[in-house]
Amino acid sequence: MLRVIESHLFEELARVLAAALAERADPFAPPQVAIPGRVVGRWLQYEIARANRIASGYEAEFIDAIVGRALTADAPLRALVLTATLTATHFSLAG
Repeated sequence: MLRVIESHLFEELARVLAAALAERADPFAPPQVAIPGRVVGRWLQYEIARANRIASGYEAEFIDAIVGRALTADAPLRALVLTATLTATHFSLAG
């Protein structure tokens, strides 16, 4: 299930996510959390640990990996090309 929460405040988004993760603690089916980069992922991990006293029960994954896997689920060879393209695009936008 895809759940989208909108806010311009990172703190508000982290609070809502921490509350949702506390409610849904399933070690066999952890929810995926899409993160744009390592810095945001580490900050989010800290905020979840602060709210829930532990940062576990979820899988943080980069957005481009999630999108790439969703777009190429039916063609493994296309996955290699698309992943390289998404990575190159990500670096060109960041640089």
